[in-house]
Amino acid sequence: MPDLNLARSIRVTAVTATTAHVEWPAELNGAASFRIERLMLTRDSSKELRNAWVEIPKTTFARRDPLWIASLVGLEPNQSQTIQVVPLGPEGQPRGALFRLAFYTSARASIPRPQLLPSLIISLLALGAFLLFRRVRRHYTEPISGF
Repeated sequence: MPDLNLARSIRVTAVTATTAHVEWPAELNGAASFRIERLMLTRDSSKELRNAWVEIPKTTFARRDPLWIASLVGLEPNQSQTIQVVPLGPEGQPRGALFRLAFYTSARASIPRPQLLPSLIISLLALGAFLLFRRVRRHYTEPISGF
């Protein structure tokens, strides 16, 4: 029977469009260093689909008892991510996947575009105000004739 409390303590938090944090209990394996790999689908030379585990670069790890926290950066927005945490031995050799997780990154926030008509009206009002200001200024700065 699986330990559900252990399963609940392995999670992905702080997910944005390009970053995420992976948390797991420090006592889960006892390793001092890890790497995180992402499942990538590729095509081989015969155009067949193959999956490969590729290390996610620039991942940082921090131990905050009772958890390990891995900070992932450089993820693709609005994409499914399948990752595995791999503990490393004393010489840096991998010891097999500790666990696998799947999650989605959020969509990249976009700046809302203003609608065309309100923007056009505002631009025309600004141009009219500028022309009126120049006309009034010219009227009061011209010398009075006849003197």
